[in-house]
Amino acid sequence: MADLSFKAFKAIDSKVLHPIALATCLLATAPQVLATEIEKQHLYSGALDGRPLVLRIFEGRRPYPLEDLAGVTAQYFFQADGKLVTLRDSGDGWLEECGVEYHQRIQCKAGGTLWRIIQGGGDGVELVRQETGTSTTTVFPMRAIAEGASDPLCEGLEVRGKRQTMGGISFAWVTDPRSGVKVVKLLGGLPRAKLNEFNRQRSAELKKLSCEELEMLPYGGGTENKKEVQFASKRYLSVGGTVSFYSGGTTGNQSYEVDTYDLVSLKAIRAGSLFKSVRDAKPTGANGTFPLRIKGPPRNLEDLVWQEGWKRARNWPSPKFRAVEHADYSQPPFDDYRENYALYFWFDLFSTCEWDDDDRPLSCWLDSSENNFRAQLTRKGVAIVFNEYKNLGAFTIPWDKAAVVLRPGVTLK
Repeated sequence: MADLSFKAFKAIDSKVLHPIALATCLLATAPQVLATEIEKQHLYSGALDGRPLVLRIFEGRRPYPLEDLAGVTAQYFFQADGKLVTLRDSGDGWLEECGVEYHQRIQCKAGGTLWRIIQGGGDGVELVRQETGTSTTTVFPMRAIAEGASDPLCEGLEVRGKRQTMGGISFAWVTDPRSGVKVVKLLGGLPRAKLNEFNRQRSAELKKLSCEELEMLPYGGGTENKKEVQFASKRYLSVGGTVSFYSGGTTGNQSYEVDTYDLVSLKAIRAGSLFKSVRDAKPTGANGTFPLRIKGPPRNLEDLVWQEGWKRARNWPSPKFRAVEHADYSQPPFDDYRENYALYFWFDLFSTCEWDDDDRPLSCWLDSSENNFRAQLTRKGVAIVFNEYKNLGAFTIPWDKAAVVLRPGVTLK
């Protein structure tokens, strides 16, 4: 790979690491490296006017959405806010500050601050700033950050929110104020060793998510997290809510996310694994399918979900399931009954049924694939979320019914 000490640049007459020369020399010292290889960046730390700052210099292919923008060579950010500023070659040996959007539009500040990167002592570089509207320059030494070290962009603050209590467990949401990303941490209700380990895991999660968020923010992306604690006991913790994000493209994305933690093993689990499943036994239907019990006492979670869903679905404005398969969902009755459409959507995917002449189910079964719904523990019961993009049509099965299909030995308290 290229000489990270920048000794290769000694061949350049000027001490200035011109952006184009930077890329050229990196390739010259490592001819096997192609410009289309995965991105690599060299990190340097220092301080500007007393504020800790990190400089990135790109090598090879730059990350999206910078990859096709000519002249983009580096970025910097202040450690306190994590806001990335992109630097592009202005054509005269200076780098100008620019804003970039996901659609790969770049807009640079006319008459703004200009920068140069020159070789420093050892593995370091010097960041030269030319003050706006003047010829005055200031030099800031930057020391190299060891390859493989933690990215400083991921090292943020943790600000704790209001203490809350549910089911004997005290908790609070902890936010990285630079990105707005939040995770839940436990404050009481478990032995100190378990609290510490659970919170250590959440701190690592916060760093990862915050780092990803800060990489999106300068380009117009971002995330809105509406997760809340839905259930807590000394045995399980359930967190769920809508998460919306934009990371390029014509529209954003939205999903309903469910996180369930076993507070004994301190591992993330699927809430559905706490319940008996139709797939616990071998398939007994034709072509390797799993018949559902659509009437009578439910044997497992899938039976219960089908029966409870049917009770709600049969109250639609139109009970004709199959007749609406090709309906225009922007027209009545669906324009005013989005929840009812979501129920149809779920039934259409959840199971295959044989119907009578009045569109009533005679028998239903599941194939060998996984369920298309997710279970979520809540204080009132087990919530069934079957539309991954929005929480439309979800319903909650009360605990007095759901407890019947819990696996033997499972206790929620």
